[in-house]
Amino acid sequence: MKSSIVGIIGLGRIGREVAKRLRCFNTRIIAYDPYLDDRVFNELGIEKVELNYLLRESDAILIHTPLTSETYHLINEEKLRLMKPTAIIVNTARGAIIDCEALYRALKERRIASAALDVVEGEPLKPQDKLLSLENLLITPHMAWYSEETIYEIRRKAALNVLKVLMGETPESIVNPDVLKKR
Repeated sequence: MKSSIVGIIGLGRIGREVAKRLRCFNTRIIAYDPYLDDRVFNELGIEKVELNYLLRESDAILIHTPLTSETYHLINEEKLRLMKPTAIIVNTARGAIIDCEALYRALKERRIASAALDVVEGEPLKPQDKLLSLENLLITPHMAWYSEETIYEIRRKAALNVLKVLMGETPESIVNPDVLKKR
């Protein structure tokens, strides 16, 4: 049985976690992240590829990259035309990474099989938005993480981090570690 190819765009914290979870499936994982050293790809056992190769070869494309001037409409008409007609694309990163007009055309014309979006450019979508008319598109609100369990966990971690600071320890997941040098 031929295994599927999953292409990951962006191997930051979230992209790496997704790649780890994909290991239990019979998939070949390839990734595009021009800012990472080859060492990271080797440690993860993931093949580093160029974006066009990833788009041409992948059965499923997962987007986990930040929105920057370089990634704005990274997936545009030209890039969507590279994809297999059986491919699916999933964006849980930032809406403007995919040109929604180009995606609409690709889905409407069945040039790609389907898409799943947790984010779209110009949120929230208006009820009359033409994307909502597509049968091969799944759109979820950008709050798929929400559950009673995650709210409890967020509160628990926040309380533990406050305790760590009060005890003179370093909190987890500090965004600006330079502030610790000023203590």
